[in-house]
Amino acid sequence: MRNRGSQAQAERVSHARPAMGDSIARVLVVGDSGVGKTSLVHKLCYGEVLNNPEWTVGCNVEVKYCPTDGDVPAGFVDFLDVGCHNNHSMSRSIFYNGIDGVILVYDMSNSKSFTNLKKWIAELRKSVTKGDYSNEKRVESTIFQRSIMGQPPTNPSGDDGTICGLPVLVIGNKLDLVRGWRASKIPNVQRSLGYDSINASSVQFGEIELSGKYANFIRRAIELNGSHGHGSARGGLAYTGVGSFDVEGGFEPPVSSQGSSFFDRFSFSSKSK
Repeated sequence: MRNRGSQAQAERVSHARPAMGDSIARVLVVGDSGVGKTSLVHKLCYGEVLNNPEWTVGCNVEVKYCPTDGDVPAGFVDFLDVGCHNNHSMSRSIFYNGIDGVILVYDMSNSKSFTNLKKWIAELRKSVTKGDYSNEKRVESTIFQRSIMGQPPTNPSGDDGTICGLPVLVIGNKLDLVRGWRASKIPNVQRSLGYDSINASSVQFGEIELSGKYANFIRRAIELNGSHGHGSARGGLAYTGVGSFDVEGGFEPPVSSQGSSFFDRFSFSSKSK
């Protein structure tokens, strides 16, 4: 898959590089194919509608600079937009390690995509590890049985509203398509899944960017990252532009201000076999 990042996108990211040691958080974005994950991430990072989005194969990485918010330091947030076709279920799990937050996306005009969020939660609970890049906190399948049974999921510590201790935000996309009878069928995410949620549209402005729930989610992800000391562990580098991973063609990673690849932080081969 070719890299979608343009030179203009890279310049929008690189104009605001924080100092070395500033906090960086990594947010995983998952949901059924076609729900609009790529368009949402592009809108969040660049403040514009993505024209002619392409299907994601593997993982695309986009980066957003977040200024200081109270006691939360400024830094970059890496959004990992993961390809979610069933054929890639094995390969995408490599991106579930070392993350600080999860965004679950569904299509508000497609009820099945919401129902399938429980499958995504189950997959994440089986594979995800926190942002310490180790496998010591890998979660076994018994932890996510409540999710499969349709009950509000809980994490290993017993606290609601997280996946394996990671903050979670559910985004219902394509709000612009919800009219008439569909408007009465909007699910109660808090009741069904136990997570904060936002209803939004990737072709309209304001719903996500102005949401207090989104701001709180990003804050929690950055704080979680900082609590593990990742600001120094990851080097506080500014990754410019957009990177991508193709299960057939290998990586096209964004490059840091010191020349290192975003994917240098992972311990796996850059080429599929």
